[in-house]
Amino acid sequence: MTSAAPKAWLPPDAHARERVQPLLERALEEWSEHWFACGGASLDPAFQDDWPGRSADAGWQSCPEVASLALTPAAEAAIAGSMIGTNVPLGSMQSEDRNLVHHLARACADDLLDRLGRLALGANAEPPCEGVPVNFDACSWWDVSVGARKGILKLALSEEAEVQMIKRRLPSPSKITLGSATRGLARQQVEIEADLGRCGVSLAELEGLAIGDVLVLDTSPADPLALLIGSERSPLRASLEVREDGPLLILSPGNHAHA
Repeated sequence: MTSAAPKAWLPPDAHARERVQPLLERALEEWSEHWFACGGASLDPAFQDDWPGRSADAGWQSCPEVASLALTPAAEAAIAGSMIGTNVPLGSMQSEDRNLVHHLARACADDLLDRLGRLALGANAEPPCEGVPVNFDACSWWDVSVGARKGILKLALSEEAEVQMIKRRLPSPSKITLGSATRGLARQQVEIEADLGRCGVSLAELEGLAIGDVLVLDTSPADPLALLIGSERSPLRASLEVREDGPLLILSPGNHAHA
């Protein structure tokens, strides 16, 4: 997995541990209630930690591109002890007992990784578990305590998974209801022009035109006038009347008058 920076549209503090920790704590609480007879799990950020430098005795279990758990023999004993409600004497166990503890702890750890995977990838995801750890250069480190054993489990959480966990719990954007396009267009202003008629003159006649000259148009005063709306010819027609307060266009068909 390559190193991924938080998405730019998230709030500036979206990648802070304070936002991720409550999500992880809730997952651990549900995990504890399901698996442990006593001594639930708790979570703390791992500050100034030297992992994975001292992880030689750890068996890694991972949810690919989401999280990895370092399972040391001591961690496996602590998990198995909390599952069955008793202290597991790690130093005096026989090989058969050690194998049993190992399988119990691995099943419990796989369930925690599955829960973290669904937290990052969605409730319907079916994330697999494998033994290859996530990219340590692009993850945050957490201490998981089980019962009285503080920081017995090491959790490496992918930064990209943290972003996905936060994004999935952001409030959904409010839906925008669009109004009718007709209602919106109804408020637009348009210009109406009345085409009174046309005539043709030569350039010489145009040069000699003066105030008071008469041009004969190709229309009759009784003919309906063509209307232009936004430079486009309209199917409406109008008749022109001249009154003392100004010219009046009367549209047809219809009986609505517009000054």
